[in-house]
Amino acid sequence: MEVAESGAQIHEDVKVKDAPKILQLFLSEQNLYDIFMQCFKPSKAMLAMLGDMCVVEAAGGLVRNELGHNLLIYRNGFWDLPKGKIEPGESRKLAAMREVSEETGLKDPQIGPLITSTHHIYKQGNQKFLKRTHWYAMSCNGPQTLTPQAEEGIEQVCWKSDAEMQPIICNLYRNIAEVYRKAQALLPQWHTIENA
Repeated sequence: MEVAESGAQIHEDVKVKDAPKILQLFLSEQNLYDIFMQCFKPSKAMLAMLGDMCVVEAAGGLVRNELGHNLLIYRNGFWDLPKGKIEPGESRKLAAMREVSEETGLKDPQIGPLITSTHHIYKQGNQKFLKRTHWYAMSCNGPQTLTPQAEEGIEQVCWKSDAEMQPIICNLYRNIAEVYRKAQALLPQWHTIENA
């Protein structure tokens, strides 16, 4: 095992049978945010790691207003993007729009292209979950009153310019920072926002 400059653990030549042990180590370390495994049978290693893990499908969005400002929420001591679980029978796009509206009070966000999908693992009690979140580029029309969804622990909702985002990026979850960076590459195409 090697430790990267970022603090991530790097495991090379991982055997399928060892993958669940490495995952358990990852989940038990408080200060470990990333782990990379090189394996000759990655699909089998992934299945072995997932084991009895529940997969949760979620969707959310990076919303930009007419000034090019980004919509952020503040929850549990971190800046974040609005997102949530996809309801049974609901499309990813509709779930993303619903969650953005519920968590921020934004009315009728317009949805655009998929930015990326992220994965993260978390525990609740003894149960492990793999959350796969599908992130969409979104926009909104005109000034609107924003209302944080207090029952979801959201303390603040606000617009931040790209310049204001720079010092905040270090206080974003790594997946969220990656969504923001990938969204920047989409900006030239963002004018093609469509209604779902």
